[in-house]
Amino acid sequence: MGLPKPPKEVQMFLRREHLAALVVAVSLAASTQLAYAQVDMWQLNGVPLCAAVASQGQPRIVTDGAGGAIVTWQDHRNGTDIGTYAQHVLASGAVDPAWPADGAALSTAAGGYQSVQNIATDGAGGAIVTWEDDFSLGEYNVYAQRVNAAGVVQWTPDGVAICTAVGSQVGPTIVTDGAGGAIITWDDNRSGAYATYAQRVNAAGVAQWTPDGVAISTGQGSRSMTDGAGGAIVTYAKTSSSGTGVYAQHVLASGAMDPAWPAGGRGLCTVPGQGGGSIVTDAAGGAIVAWQDGRNFGHPNFGDPDTYAQRVNAAGVVQWNADGVLLSAAPSYPGQLSVVPDGAGGAIVSWTDERSGIDIYAQRVNAAGVVQWTPDGVAVCTAVGGQGFPEISPDGAGGAIITWDDRRLSGNYDIYAHHVLASGAVDPAWPIDGHALGTGVGDQREPEIVADGARGAIVTWQDGRNGSVNTDIYAQRVSGYSISAVATGEPMYSFAVRAPHPNPANSQATISFDLASPQPVSVRVYDVTGRLVRTLVAGGELPAGSHSLMWSGASDSGTLAHAGIYFIRVSAGSAAQTRRVAIIR
Repeated sequence: MGLPKPPKEVQMFLRREHLAALVVAVSLAASTQLAYAQVDMWQLNGVPLCAAVASQGQPRIVTDGAGGAIVTWQDHRNGTDIGTYAQHVLASGAVDPAWPADGAALSTAAGGYQSVQNIATDGAGGAIVTWEDDFSLGEYNVYAQRVNAAGVVQWTPDGVAICTAVGSQVGPTIVTDGAGGAIITWDDNRSGAYATYAQRVNAAGVAQWTPDGVAISTGQGSRSMTDGAGGAIVTYAKTSSSGTGVYAQHVLASGAMDPAWPAGGRGLCTVPGQGGGSIVTDAAGGAIVAWQDGRNFGHPNFGDPDTYAQRVNAAGVVQWNADGVLLSAAPSYPGQLSVVPDGAGGAIVSWTDERSGIDIYAQRVNAAGVVQWTPDGVAVCTAVGGQGFPEISPDGAGGAIITWDDRRLSGNYDIYAHHVLASGAVDPAWPIDGHALGTGVGDQREPEIVADGARGAIVTWQDGRNGSVNTDIYAQRVSGYSISAVATGEPMYSFAVRAPHPNPANSQATISFDLASPQPVSVRVYDVTGRLVRTLVAGGELPAGSHSLMWSGASDSGTLAHAGIYFIRVSAGSAAQTRRVAIIR
């Protein structure tokens, strides 16, 4: 007959108060297995942003300023008229119900072939998107459109013309002007040879500078960053009689070139054999530019280029070694490099590396131009199968989250990410060689990433789970699990768990705790019945110090938890504390 069951309320108490101990016992029984913190994500293999008919690809992403993101892409749903769409994903991982299903149409112009979409925030929860469009029988022009936070297009239907000069205008890039508008740069061959041009458009979609843009310099492969004063610093590859070098120019809010900078731009590296660079702010009005360097091969697309960087200040004066600081002399794969600011005047650069396979590496350089990590970079991922096309976002604590496409499983491409700490160590709370974000059937490719404002990131990609000719757009959030160092001499008296914040929370809540010594830690979320909702950390040992985790409001299955009361239980060694949080929807 067996023993009688205890009363229901006792069962609930036992489940709620002793489940963590049972889990620890199971973990000890399997102590030969390595335990990691579970990286908080929205949904297994990502959230679909667009699954319309035909193919969608080339996604680009920008923050919505509230923990979510706006994603734009090239869209083939209208047959031969290739258009531009966008979608808003909230911080919770839900697609914004105010926006049209499968995205808001930014341009579906008849006869158009729109590509090379890029996106910038409008500063009000919406975005400005630019693209090149082949309306003119082989001659590309540049257009742009604004979509507000509610998913409503704001400018002329099918976009405003940024440049329709003779010849082709290609490769548009975009940055905010800080006033609701944007600055767009592109490569332009109206005069025969390619040159770099730019245009500023205000929040109403009205061009502010010379019609069809102002000439920045001869050269191509332009990239830009806002200067914080309505202008931009633009970098590009410029060819002279001695070869191709890396240059930069400062265009003011008025559209005039900064008179403090040399006419034709400042040479950041004039040794022949360079390609175009990637650019970020130096947090002091200047810029840091990183590039792949072919000075030993004559061209960055030949041989195995090195990786270099240079800093230029607001006055156009180069700050580091002439012709750049060497970040890595290891062979890299041409055209696959990404850079972000480190928050302290320096930068973190990631690239596809070929020293012992096709892998992902990264390097940090400080404001003085001194390399901070292992010579030639730290290994972010060296898994079998090959990795490529890294994209990077800052973690808000001096490190970075890096994403890439990865062929370690069955030869198909998948999306992975890893967290590199400010010290250059890969985050020990994450799996070796990165966390899988999207490993569905078919190929997942072309990842793009943006910081979520909570030390994590949102990644979007082109997804082939419905077939290679019916690709879709997916997104995934990855938490930036981080460890905060305790200042020397600061006492840590005991294990302590602080109250979740915000509380109540309408989508996500952060739980912080202190450890007096290294401890195996579990962090789990339960509902009022004692049912396990989410595992945030699954028994991995964490060092002494302050720790923070964010719960996105989702369950382990990826579904959003219902509104109500939840209990976050933090277990450290033999101690445990529970804190209550209310979720409102």
